[in-house]
This record gives sequence, C-alpha cells and structure tokens, in this order.
Amino acid sequence: MKCKVKLNTINDAGLFVAKCGEYKDVDIDYVYSRYTIDAKSIMGILSTSLNKECVVNFLSDDEKLCNQFKEDIRLWIVEEWRMGTITILPETTKAPITLIGNRA
Repeated sequence: MKCKVKLNTINDAGLFVAKCGEYKDVDIDYVYSRYTIDAKSIMGILSTSLNKECVVNFLSDDEKLCNQFKEDIRLWIVEEWRMGTITILPETTKAPITLIGNRA
C-alpha cells in the first residue's frame, strides 16, 4: 500500500515513527525526494525536511494489516493510492502505457 503523508512538526514525526514501530514484521519505507528511509527511524525521518509531502510504502500483502496501518496514520495522510494496474492506450501511439498504483 502506498499513500502520501505530511509530517508538520517534530512531534508529528515522533508519533509517526512510534506508530510505524508497532508493525515489527513489516517493512515501511518513507520516500523523501529520491531518498528512501526506514519509517521506523526517528533520525532518518528528522533528516528530511518536515512539512513536505512524502510517500509511505507499507510493504505487506495482508489487506487487513494494510487497512489497520492506514487507519493508524490517518492524521498524516494527504493522498491515498489504490494498488492495481490500469492500461491506457494513447491516441498518438499504438503502444499501451501501464500505470501501477493509481490514485484513489
């Protein structure tokens, strides 16, 4: 599952990292610009600029766990993506374009 989040304060960052830390058996990535950071690392999160939208990748196939995580971080979610594939056939070319992880 992917979603965009925005952490506005150091307190938000601390609460977010604590919540991510509750998911011990799941890798959670915090993608800031071109950097991928462990979302369970307070030093990693604080090394980024707060108050910027970042992508969170929750790396689990368990839909129930994904929904629980989404509920847990709802305070910081700016935009949510549904996982899936869409194929678009542009008028200008005959080759299809495939998008993965379309926006909700």
